Amino acid sequence: MTITHEVRRLAKGSSEAVAEITQVLKENSALVERTTHSMQQVVEQGKSSQTSVGEIETIVNEILTGARNVSSSIEQLALESPR
Repeated sequence: MTITHEVRRLAKGSSEAVAEITQVLKENSALVERTTHSMQQVVEQGKSSQTSVGEIETIVNEILTGARNVSSSIEQLALESPR
């Protein structure tokens, strides 16, 4: 085997290795992009859930206030009605 032949063989091997590394990097880049997109969706869903919880809290507080008002009105009626 001549030196020239060996150099060509090594160059071909290096070229193939570079092609494989390039492919792996492309796949990793695509994976990072998909993961980033998924994480952004999770963040948006978390924000949406937080908004929903805040809205539920407001509604529950309004119901509680209404229930207290009804209870107070019933107590007032009970005090005012003859026995």
